[in-house]
Amino acid sequence: MLTQIAWRNLWRNKRRTILTALTMGLGVAFCIWMASYMGGFMKVMRGATIDRNIGHIQVNHKDYPETQNPYDVVPKAKALIDQLGQNSKIKTVAPRVQAYAMFAGDDDKAAPGKLIGVDAGAEAKMTEFDQRIEEGAWLSAENQAVIGRELADKTNIKVGGKLLVVGTALDGSIANQVYPVVGIYSTGNVAVDGGAVLPLATAQELLVLDGGVHEVVVVTNDFDRIENTKAELANQWGDLSIRSWSEIAPDLVQMEGMISATSLIMVGIIMFLTGFMIINTLLMSVYERTREFGLLISLGLQPPKIVQMILLESGLLGLVSCVFGLALGWCAHLAMVYVGFPLEVEDGKGFVFNGVTLDPVVYGSLDPSALVLPLLAVMLTALVGGLWPARRASRLDPVVALAQE
Repeated sequence: MLTQIAWRNLWRNKRRTILTALTMGLGVAFCIWMASYMGGFMKVMRGATIDRNIGHIQVNHKDYPETQNPYDVVPKAKALIDQLGQNSKIKTVAPRVQAYAMFAGDDDKAAPGKLIGVDAGAEAKMTEFDQRIEEGAWLSAENQAVIGRELADKTNIKVGGKLLVVGTALDGSIANQVYPVVGIYSTGNVAVDGGAVLPLATAQELLVLDGGVHEVVVVTNDFDRIENTKAELANQWGDLSIRSWSEIAPDLVQMEGMISATSLIMVGIIMFLTGFMIINTLLMSVYERTREFGLLISLGLQPPKIVQMILLESGLLGLVSCVFGLALGWCAHLAMVYVGFPLEVEDGKGFVFNGVTLDPVVYGSLDPSALVLPLLAVMLTALVGGLWPARRASRLDPVVALAQE
């Protein structure tokens, strides 16, 4: 009975109720849109930084992360790679060779850059490097090269041309070799796009590594259990450097923390505004119905029932606001999913974060749990905000209330 009365009372002033519910609903919708945008932004950043570059876990010589010394190769790399490949918690293992070299083309234009040697199959499976080829094809045989778009522009090398690589081999000799260019790629990673990629065996031969690698990149089957897998590997190979993506890219962790903090601040602002509007709406309603409450109290309605009725009105107003907000927020999320939010800086490229060029458009990605927080916040704030008007109504003197015009 009280619920029906509270619902009827809520719509006595339809304009005020609708405006209040819509305003509160817009706050909920904004929180949902923000969660969709932030989720999509983090997906772009993780994709560019983790999935297409550093992987989940990296295994190196214990000194390599600090020194970046090309002599610090992973000991017994082949046995390590074989054992990692047999681990049921690991999805992909990709060995890499890394060095810096000078590159030149047929017209003598030269540029320094990063030289990477990869297992073509494993790298394509792990980072989808083969999908980043803009011209030509991905590596398919030894003694060939693919080069980054930045290097291609600097040296004027085309697909089918020749790439001269000059560097320093581990035996102290000058590494000097020419390779046919079979493809040009663009990954968004500034350092990688300014260099070249060779097949693993070709890079090892060029640098006289004798089968050595500088890093072994691991992708696990469960992203949420990366730290557990890392700890297991660290116990097994205590003499190696084993780092998770959060240790390799602390800037990304800090960015995720900032995004989480921003979301909580936005919810806090919405809660404050919601509480203010609820109190304002219900106080106005109580003032307008002072004589009615006085009559109910004089007829024997107990103060706790008055409180219950006002809180029901407050809760129902919060519920209507949540419905409006959920509907508007879901439409905003769908717009993010299918249209996206532009982050283009210039020439179809997004801005650069930590040396990685992000995608120019962010598409929405919404975790269902992100819907719960703003909805619960509005409902909780609506109920708490109704306490003051409810307390005031329950303490009315029926004689004074009935005498009020």
